Amino acid sequence: RGHRLPSDRSFAQDAIIREFFERDPDYVFRLIAEIAERLKADGRYTAEEVEAAAMHLCRELGSIRSVN
Repeated sequence: RGHRLPSDRSFAQDAIIREFFERDPDYVFRLIAEIAERLKADGRYTAEEVEAAAMHLCRELGSIRSVN
């Protein structure tokens, strides 16, 4: 088994995210925004890092939305 980076998501994690998203996409987007604000306020990550990660995840989820 190869080494995985902490940021790598497993197939199971992706399945859980997709399931939540399919049930209530608006809630998932609100949750991402809330978590991003909390992470920025926490200061462990720069605002730019948090915003880039949130935007990337939203784009991924948006592609799921367009498929469904």
